[in-house]
Amino acid sequence: MALPRFYLRRFYRLAWIDRRGPTRLADDLVSVLHQANLEGLRPEDYHLAAIEILLAAVRADDRKGGVIVPDRWAELDLLLTDAFLVYGSHLLAGRVNLNLQPEWVANRRVTDFAAVLETALASGDIAGTLATLEPPQQGFRQLREALVYHRAIAAQGGWPRSRRGRC
Repeated sequence: MALPRFYLRRFYRLAWIDRRGPTRLADDLVSVLHQANLEGLRPEDYHLAAIEILLAAVRADDRKGGVIVPDRWAELDLLLTDAFLVYGSHLLAGRVNLNLQPEWVANRRVTDFAAVLETALASGDIAGTLATLEPPQQGFRQLREALVYHRAIAAQGGWPRSRRGRC
């Protein structure tokens, strides 16, 4: 729902592309998405490969003399917008549907993601705006630090094996 609402509020103007092509903000979002794994999320869940292919194609078109391919520009803008909205929703409320069991009650945080994206674009601070959606609890920060710690162990070959074999 946020994606159509966002473009409706903008009277369907492109968000990430101006008359010269993709803006710096598009590159800023790509940089943030490349670091999604630091949040325990998967960059590939946010159209990253497709966005990078389209960014390269649009920039190649520009080097060929400023050729504009409207479908390419529109697809890139939609993918960037959807990536921001989905990533932002994952930061705010997580990826897991907590309503799997009717007796579970989750106090999920909610926001107007279309307005959050407008704020990010107007301020020019994509990363900073997305950071405001992260859980504010100290436990979240500790989990993120633990993730970095355990990934470092895994990168060095993992935990040492016990000499006795299985536990």
